Amino acid sequence: MFKRLLGIKKLESGLSTINKSLSRSWQWISHFNNLNSSYENRLNALESSQNKILELLNSVIESEDKESPKEERYVEQPFVSASSEPENTPVRITGKTSTIIQIIYGYAAFSYDNAITTNKIAEHITFKITERGLRKKLNSLVETGFLKTVKKGNTRFWYLNSDKLIRIKKLLAEQ
Repeated sequence: MFKRLLGIKKLESGLSTINKSLSRSWQWISHFNNLNSSYENRLNALESSQNKILELLNSVIESEDKESPKEERYVEQPFVSASSEPENTPVRITGKTSTIIQIIYGYAAFSYDNAITTNKIAEHITFKITERGLRKKLNSLVETGFLKTVKKGNTRFWYLNSDKLIRIKKLLAEQ
């Protein structure tokens, strides 16, 4: 009776509902912890396997670097000239040939990375020439050693021979 008069009975019933809901929430929390622990185990396993794979990959890369020299990423296809021309033999460059060399020199095509296509050269030529004629002229420059060529896919790229660069500069200065 005192409990009822002092309101302790209401407090006890309210606390019991709070106690039940807290116990249910703790059950949910433990359930979620069990689920998360399985996910955490999976994540840890994945991280460890990823680290192992990276270590193996690094060791393979290091062993390849030590074993073999780096491979070139392109293959030059030099044209072999029919006549073996000595280095000091004077070469005449006509106006058309000079224009082609000036265009390639203007594009700073000194290496494989900066090589330019036949179409790019054809766009800037000031005289009339067919594509076939331009290719023949470029191939003759490869034979004389002024140019080098490489084929990427179906497109041929042209660049100046770095060994003859001083000679090319002299010839362009004379023109």
